[in-house]
Amino acid sequence: MKTQQSMLVLDSVLTILEPLVLLLLRHGVSYVELAEQLKVIFLTQAMHESARIGAKQTDSALSLVTGLQRRDVQQLREHAKQATRPQQLHSTTPAETVGRWLAEQYPDEIPYSCGDDFGISFEKIVNSISKDKHPRAVLDELLRIKVVEFDEKMQYVILSRKAFLPDEQSEAIQYLFRRTLTDHLAASIHNISTDGDLKFLEQGVFANGLTAQSIAMLHTYSRKQWENMMQDFLKFAGSLCMIDNDTQAQTERFTVGMYAYSEVERKS
Repeated sequence: MKTQQSMLVLDSVLTILEPLVLLLLRHGVSYVELAEQLKVIFLTQAMHESARIGAKQTDSALSLVTGLQRRDVQQLREHAKQATRPQQLHSTTPAETVGRWLAEQYPDEIPYSCGDDFGISFEKIVNSISKDKHPRAVLDELLRIKVVEFDEKMQYVILSRKAFLPDEQSEAIQYLFRRTLTDHLAASIHNISTDGDLKFLEQGVFANGLTAQSIAMLHTYSRKQWENMMQDFLKFAGSLCMIDNDTQAQTERFTVGMYAYSEVERKS
């Protein structure tokens, strides 16, 4: 028999699933396809949680925890061990290159290389982040995901501002979708699942009873505030990355973000 807390958690998860199910429907993914993949996710997470608390990971134990049939556990277990996300959710040299570019407010067009020690270039940005990644390889990756363009004749790298606008077909935007939402959910789950441990920053401001004109002003104000915060944060985080680059304990990652949402209020 489920406890009241279990039912409250289930209700919260179902509410969170509503927009995700809408996204699946818009892209032609059916309930049957989702349900089949959920078996793998349930088993994978059960194995991770069992390992965390030191519990047994027998087929019977995992079947009991997940509600899956033992034969399903046996079939899916190897799949679950090998299951990985489509892209790892850690920062990469290409992403850090764009972050440094934006943080330092360099021009949108910069030379690929520079003959002196004082001019800025794409090569210098990449080398300031990592000596292990060749600048050309980083450029190729940024070209692949359409974040930059490259003028072969002039040997200039051009930041594509339109790449930062929402485009559901973009691989980059799907990566950001996964990373921002999973990190936000992970922070929320940590905060409601732990007692006395460090709580992650998670705050929100809510306002209702507004006109469309006020909503437009709030969106403009929010974007401006984020631009200011992002510039300051990228510089601060970039300086820490440069300090930590000389250490061997680079095992952590960090995410901070901001979002704004509005809709017509639903009448109860």
